[in-house]
Amino acid sequence: MIHIIFGPVGAGKTTLASSLCAKYKAINVSGDMMFKHLYIHDFYQEVDMSWIVERIDRINTCALELAISAFNSGTSVILDLGLALTRQRAVVHQSLIELNIPYQFYYIYCSAEDRKQRVIQRNLSLTKNEFFVDTHAFEQADLHFEVPSAQELNTLQAAVRFNEYGQKI
Repeated sequence: MIHIIFGPVGAGKTTLASSLCAKYKAINVSGDMMFKHLYIHDFYQEVDMSWIVERIDRINTCALELAISAFNSGTSVILDLGLALTRQRAVVHQSLIELNIPYQFYYIYCSAEDRKQRVIQRNLSLTKNEFFVDTHAFEQADLHFEVPSAQELNTLQAAVRFNEYGQKI
């Protein structure tokens, strides 16, 4: 199965991905890790949102291809991607349906203030695959995130949603 985690910056996607990896003995394909290693040096220069979205689209394409290959080799996969845009979520969903690959979407969300505090705390102890997110970047990403409608969540079969404590709601 391929598990796809999406939500705004700081909601706890990576925390959930770690938990799911342990539970399902799965590999984690992290969009943040790919972004850090491919584009972070350019990111800290003055860039606009269209530049970021273009690169995230590339990462999502590569991550999905990697996830499909791993799944076809018998490995469960956690796709830890932001999928901030409705169209990004639709591309992943449609690809998995066309390939008849079992999947589960997880939408994780908490308040902007709680997410901002989580990011501040994460910035204090970054791992090798995480990168510093300043207030401006957080705010831009937050404005950019398209909150899924009830209809979209139903279409994605994203029945599992989590609050800021990682509990089902």
